[in-house]
Amino acid sequence: MFLGFCGSLVVGIFSIVYPLSEDSFPWWFLYLVLGWNLLFLNLMPIWGRIKTPNLAYFDRQTGKVGYTFDIPGCDERDEFGNCCFDWQDMKCVLVNQSTDQGGSSAFFPVISHKDRDKYPQTKMTIVVTELAQNPIYCLLFWERLVRFMDNTKPLPDIPEYEGYRHLDPITAEFDKQNNRPEVYWRDMSFKQQTEIYDELYKDACEIDWYNDAPQPEITKPWQHWTPEPERKETLNLKYKAKRLFIQLTCGIP
Repeated sequence: MFLGFCGSLVVGIFSIVYPLSEDSFPWWFLYLVLGWNLLFLNLMPIWGRIKTPNLAYFDRQTGKVGYTFDIPGCDERDEFGNCCFDWQDMKCVLVNQSTDQGGSSAFFPVISHKDRDKYPQTKMTIVVTELAQNPIYCLLFWERLVRFMDNTKPLPDIPEYEGYRHLDPITAEFDKQNNRPEVYWRDMSFKQQTEIYDELYKDACEIDWYNDAPQPEITKPWQHWTPEPERKETLNLKYKAKRLFIQLTCGIP
């Protein structure tokens, strides 16, 4: 996407400079940029399958953490034949280290098996944001992961999980007993969801995560915020043209 954006920027400069020049416009470069953005955009899912990346996955149902690559000393395998460990054996450490961006420092959550000396390959350094100079991003990430893996409670009621809540028995029963709307977050615009996120993020920043008592969880968000469907972007000509322009110039899906 960075190459596509830079190429589009150069094309924009050419468009301004060449009318004042006697040279002909380099149409080949324009075609190269458009071709690259379309190629990157459409073949991106295929590229990811050429070489399977080393991944870890968290299984809420079984309470296991699996890895798509082999780990020496791992004795347990899951239904996919991959190495796995009990979720209770995993730990998270907050680290502060320098980055390549001007020597600044950032916080990163590092997840690994509690016996890292025996299983060093289980170490995962998570990038929660571009430059996490505030540890709150890391704390919120770990909090969300811990809640997801707690299969004694329903799934956290957030937009990412709404389409899958019916697949989790505890969550489905909770939603039925509390008359949760089948479609709630999807009735909101992305802008309204962002406003709610900013509100909750501000509240989280005021918590002393190391000393304060656990805060009550918002399990029924529909009692706190009312969707405003009229703010949703519709698939009109203006919206389609904007998305098409972004895809052609930057290769963003």
